[in-house]
Amino acid sequence: MKTVLITTRGNQFFEVFQRAYLAEGGAPFDLVIYLPERDDVGFRGLGKLVAGLALVGLGGAFDMLRLKIQKDFVWQLGGPEPAAALADQDQGAFCARELELATLDRKELREVLLEVQCDVLVSVGAPIILKAAELNAANIGCLNVHNGRVPRYRGHFSTFWELSKREQELWSSIHVMRPKVDEGPVLARVSLPRDKGRGLLRI
Repeated sequence: MKTVLITTRGNQFFEVFQRAYLAEGGAPFDLVIYLPERDDVGFRGLGKLVAGLALVGLGGAFDMLRLKIQKDFVWQLGGPEPAAALADQDQGAFCARELELATLDRKELREVLLEVQCDVLVSVGAPIILKAAELNAANIGCLNVHNGRVPRYRGHFSTFWELSKREQELWSSIHVMRPKVDEGPVLARVSLPRDKGRGLLRI
């Protein structure tokens, strides 16, 4: 069975997934496709600080600011991005091949997927919503590893909304992908208790 994973470099949710996948001895992916991050997906500038203060107090706000500065500082020095550094350690165990796309152009992504002819496509923090044309490129189906409890909290900011709604548990879900966002059947969920002393990005 041929498997393909789509994500972005420097994606913290992907880093957690990668460590867990390797720890469980998952079969290597045939291909990992790295898409560029969308600037408008994250909070900009002081927005990180404000979001941290609103959700988890001063400690959370400083966590957000520290991680942002640390990430930018490492990249400016020419160091590896966090996800890339981890992937280098266990590249053979996690994937057979990596491909980095320079744009979020759907046509280019579709061409790659059609060429690969994968059986299962897995999305972990992909910066775009995969449409029917991309989903249909997988012979068996597509899975999304999603932070948050779907379908209650859909989209990129699920954990943010769980915190803002004062949920007592924070979730991650694996669901089948359908053209309608985060609507497919849920195959698995896992939760952890909300810890008010931890920042959003640490959670």
